Amino acid sequence: MRTAVHINDAGITLLDGAKILYREPGFALLDDDHLITGIDAFKQARIKPRRIQNRYWSELTTEPLPDQRKSHLSAADLVSQQLEQLMNAGSSTELVIVIPAYMTSQHLGLLLGIAGELNLPVTAMVDAAAAATRREYKGAVPVHIDISLHSTTLARLAQPGQVQVEKTSVLNDCGISSLTDAWLHMVSNAFVQQSRFDPLHTAETEQMLINNMDAWLVEASRGDRVHLEI
Repeated sequence: MRTAVHINDAGITLLDGAKILYREPGFALLDDDHLITGIDAFKQARIKPRRIQNRYWSELTTEPLPDQRKSHLSAADLVSQQLEQLMNAGSSTELVIVIPAYMTSQHLGLLLGIAGELNLPVTAMVDAAAAATRREYKGAVPVHIDISLHSTTLARLAQPGQVQVEKTSVLNDCGISSLTDAWLHMVSNAFVQQSRFDPLHTAETEQMLINNMDAWLVEASRGDRVHLEI
């Protein structure tokens, strides 16, 4: 079976021609006795913030993690753990990796090394902007916007017969993580004004906000008013 994995740490995604097999954020929880990646780690992010890593995809290296308890691990180990979890979601005979523009040649070499250790059947690597373009846009200059966890990438595309990435710009510290913090404070202010209750006062209620945010955003996109409850 041919599959593709899109490397966007806001939601690392594995899909085949028919459906999404796996989509979970690039979060890792380094607890005392176990390592968890993906959505299960994300659901502990505000409760155990000092044990959370979420930059290992964008800062992929073999350098030891700054957490002294887990200094025997590196970002590459966390990537390997999540890739192994991802591939358990579906078997593959051919795997295409769709990569973001911020990944350097060193990152890509290390990623291929990890894939080799996991025996992943990688057949191609494609730039995310080129992979997102399904047809020719006549008389236009397409710009692809890819928002990841900690950055936003803008890629201007040329179309000389086949699509090519002409120029890219990476805006650091301008990703889903920053947006989430802004949404959290907006929601918290609404709670304080209407009920004098601050959901950011404790980690548990802050985590509740995070866990419900996606559903609330979907609801907000469909109407003028959203009912929030904790």
